[in-house]
Amino acid sequence: MGNFESRKTFQDFDLRNLHVDEAYLIVNSTLNQNQSLDLFELSSNCVKCAPTQIASSISSYFITKFDTKYKTTFSLTENATTQICSVSPSTGEFGIYELQVETGRECIWKTIKEPDNIYWPLLFALLFYLLLGITSICIDLIRKKFKFSNKTAKEEDEKVKKRLKSIDVFRGLSISLMIFVNMGGGGYMFFEHATWDGLLAADTLSLDHGCMHPNLDPIRSQINIIFNQNGIFQDFQTFNLSFLLGLMLGAGTKLESLRILGVLQRFSLTYLIVASICLFLSSWFEKDFKNPMKDVIRLFPHWIVIIIIIIIHTTITFCLPVPGCPTGYLGPGGDHLEGIYSNCSGGSAGYVDRLVLGAAHLFSRSTIKVSETLLI
Repeated sequence: MGNFESRKTFQDFDLRNLHVDEAYLIVNSTLNQNQSLDLFELSSNCVKCAPTQIASSISSYFITKFDTKYKTTFSLTENATTQICSVSPSTGEFGIYELQVETGRECIWKTIKEPDNIYWPLLFALLFYLLLGITSICIDLIRKKFKFSNKTAKEEDEKVKKRLKSIDVFRGLSISLMIFVNMGGGGYMFFEHATWDGLLAADTLSLDHGCMHPNLDPIRSQINIIFNQNGIFQDFQTFNLSFLLGLMLGAGTKLESLRILGVLQRFSLTYLIVASICLFLSSWFEKDFKNPMKDVIRLFPHWIVIIIIIIIHTTITFCLPVPGCPTGYLGPGGDHLEGIYSNCSGGSAGYVDRLVLGAAHLFSRSTIKVSETLLI
């Protein structure tokens, strides 16, 4: 954003009026003054949606702001019926663009001001942490070479045995990503949750938390810990605390709109189910198998239970009739498919949530409701 900070105006445009992921668009028409134009936009983030009208009755000159986070298709129509042209240009933050309509009904897209390179901060951050990592490695090598340590080799060896560095690194990266995403992700689209379809960085956090949980760590050779009954009861206590913590931190303050199943609550419920399966099938796990694949064989009954749960979930997803919606619908509702299933968000999963928990107890700031140019 260095260009934006150093140059606050460009020609007659005040760049200070632009926010993150915004640019100016000029519509310049050389058609007859009696021919009014209507401007529509459609984001690539909205699948099979109807275009949204952002201006009407444009006679010659019009200026507006638009969102550059996703690729946008602009179209001009005459009297809201006859399409004159449609363009899908590449745009960027703090750019200035012109859509010129010629007398022969031909549209020309021009770039008046090139957008700023929004990736410089990421590059600088990457270089900084790369340099920090190299410095840390060099210091560690120097310390080992000259033995700048008061600890004996035995103490160092015991310390290494207590920790698995790969898991610690993974946990650190996951927590860092979670904090960065919760702080806005720098405004970068790929550090947010996908609006509906797709997989972005923020969408991996739930999987990351599940993988880094100490009791679900398949890499450790001490897999028997998960089946220790004392450990299971301790997990029950931990999961209950996680559920209560989720209610206190992110569920809201009003009982009538309390978000019952937030992120931590879902984690605790999932872990409770897994721990229960392990507890009831612990006798099978304690059998002594001589096969090299003994860990897989020991977990075979658990896989059967998990597969049954997946089959039940899949059957509900694709076979449960939802009033007013097609069976098996998985879309976001809203403007998807031009709004014919506007109240079908989430399909059967959304229907079950509303039926069991009530609409007031669900997440109210959904990613499928997007800014002022509402496209989904």
